[in-house]
Amino acid sequence: MKNDSSDSHIAEMMIQGNTMGVQKIAQHIRQYKGKNEVVNSLADKLMSTQQANIEEMKSYL
Repeated sequence: MKNDSSDSHIAEMMIQGNTMGVQKIAQHIRQYKGKNEVVNSLADKLMSTQQANIEEMKSYL
Protein backbone atom coordinates (compact mmCIF):
# COMPACT_ATOMS: atom_id res chain seq x y z
CA MET A 1 0.00 0.00 0.00
CA LYS A 2 1.64 3.22 -1.17
CA ASN A 3 0.00 5.65 1.25
CA ASP A 4 0.08 3.39 4.30
CA SER A 5 1.47 5.48 7.14
CA SER A 6 0.79 2.96 9.89
CA ASP A 7 3.50 2.31 12.46
CA SER A 8 4.04 -1.21 11.17
CA HIS A 9 4.44 -0.09 7.56
CA ILE A 10 6.93 2.64 8.48
CA ALA A 11 8.84 0.14 10.65
CA GLU A 12 8.91 -2.30 7.73
CA MET A 13 10.34 0.36 5.43
CA MET A 14 12.94 1.31 8.04
CA ILE A 15 13.93 -2.34 8.46
CA GLN A 16 14.29 -2.74 4.70
CA GLY A 17 16.44 0.38 4.43
CA ASN A 18 18.66 -0.57 7.34
CA THR A 19 18.99 -4.11 6.01
CA MET A 20 20.21 -2.75 2.69
CA GLY A 21 22.65 -0.56 4.62
CA VAL A 22 23.96 -3.52 6.60
CA GLN A 23 24.48 -5.52 3.42
CA LYS A 24 26.26 -2.65 1.70
CA ILE A 25 28.58 -1.81 4.60
CA ALA A 26 29.38 -5.53 5.04
CA GLN A 27 30.35 -5.65 1.36
CA HIS A 28 32.58 -2.60 1.72
CA ILE A 29 34.20 -3.96 4.89
CA ARG A 30 35.09 -7.18 3.05
CA GLN A 31 36.53 -5.22 0.12
CA TYR A 32 38.46 -2.70 2.23
CA LYS A 33 42.15 -3.54 2.15
CA GLY A 34 43.35 -0.61 4.25
CA LYS A 35 44.62 -0.87 7.77
CA ASN A 36 43.22 2.42 9.06
CA GLU A 37 41.69 1.59 12.44
CA VAL A 38 39.55 4.74 12.40
CA VAL A 39 37.90 3.59 9.17
CA ASN A 40 37.41 0.07 10.52
CA SER A 41 35.98 1.39 13.78
CA LEU A 42 33.59 3.75 12.02
CA ALA A 43 32.39 0.98 9.71
CA ASP A 44 31.79 -1.32 12.68
CA LYS A 45 29.91 1.43 14.51
CA LEU A 46 27.71 2.08 11.46
CA MET A 47 26.97 -1.64 11.15
CA SER A 48 26.07 -1.89 14.84
CA THR A 49 23.82 1.16 14.65
CA GLN A 50 21.94 -0.20 11.66
CA GLN A 51 21.51 -3.58 13.32
CA ALA A 52 20.22 -1.89 16.50
CA ASN A 53 17.76 0.11 14.40
CA ILE A 54 16.44 -3.11 12.86
CA GLU A 55 15.96 -4.71 16.26
CA GLU A 56 14.18 -1.64 17.62
CA MET A 57 11.83 -1.42 14.63
CA LYS A 58 10.77 -5.06 15.03
CA SER A 59 8.72 -4.08 18.06
CA TYR A 60 6.44 -2.01 15.80
CA LEU A 61 5.60 -4.87 13.45
